[in-house]
Amino acid sequence: MEIINWLLSLGEFPEQLKHALVQPLLKKHSLDPEILRNCRPVSNLSFISTTD
Repeated sequence: MEIINWLLSLGEFPEQLKHALVQPLLKKHSLDPEILRNCRPVSNLSFISTTD
């Protein structure tokens, strides 16, 4: 947590953590996955883990 607070106080954030992998996820399993409006975008973000 200290790392995140420190980076935010500097006004800087590592470039690697500014990217997300966006994947479509079906709203309901009964819907057709070929029709994009049946999906919603889900962002998979990078994260920093600490072992306290």
